[in-house]
Amino acid sequence: MREGRRPDGANYYPAFPYPSFTRIADADLRDLWAYLRSLPPSSQASQPHDLWFIFRWRLLLWPWKWLFFTSGPFQPDAKASAALNRGAYLAQALGHCGECHTPRNFLGGAKQSRFLAGGKLPDGAQASNLTPTRLKKWGDKDLVDFLTTGLTPDGDVVAETMGEVITNTTGKLTPQDLAALIAYLRSLPAFRASGRADPAVAALRARARGRPRDRRRSGAGHAGTRVVEAASVSPRHRPARLAVHGHAQRPCQSRASQARHRPAR
Repeated sequence: MREGRRPDGANYYPAFPYPSFTRIADADLRDLWAYLRSLPPSSQASQPHDLWFIFRWRLLLWPWKWLFFTSGPFQPDAKASAALNRGAYLAQALGHCGECHTPRNFLGGAKQSRFLAGGKLPDGAQASNLTPTRLKKWGDKDLVDFLTTGLTPDGDVVAETMGEVITNTTGKLTPQDLAALIAYLRSLPAFRASGRADPAVAALRARARGRPRDRRRSGAGHAGTRVVEAASVSPRHRPARLAVHGHAQRPCQSRASQARHRPAR
């Protein structure tokens, strides 16, 4: 968790988000380990990695970690309030929000200068911009409701991986921690999203809204930046999606709404 290494000293692939987990405090790591040891054993065997041949060489992770990984627990900002520091700790360490919502370079390293400004996902969709550029469209109550129930202000239900995050993580936060997390997100610099949504995703949203797709966005030049290579992403840790108004990404719809707008065969 702290160094991103296996017991035998080999490096873990950053699909296991140790670049964020390294910031977890020692006391929380001990509590987490105690909880995991209390769970009943699983009969599901660990699955082998499905990687291109070159990415099976874990030695390649040493230069990657030298460039993009800094170990060590979270350090509070002496100039920030206790609530803002708590929110930063939840977002940066325990919640590892940046693993999905921060853009990456072609080597899979997070662009820390655009932290939480929205990232391109392996399937071509966009992980939302969590800075005030987008969140200003929602009130605090809207965000609390979304992070605890998965319901958007217009009544839609979050889908797929973000639903798991809400069910297993943000939905279990105390009211105080939710308020701290929201306060921290609102304190971030406001960035514009780094790239436009994948054309297929934009077409889905346009079809769901009942209007023609903006053809200016269909060119390959607007597909956004590449994110992480196969060695850096596993299906278990695919980035989550947070549907925020005005952000072109995979639509956040209820199943009934999806069925209603599914094109005829």
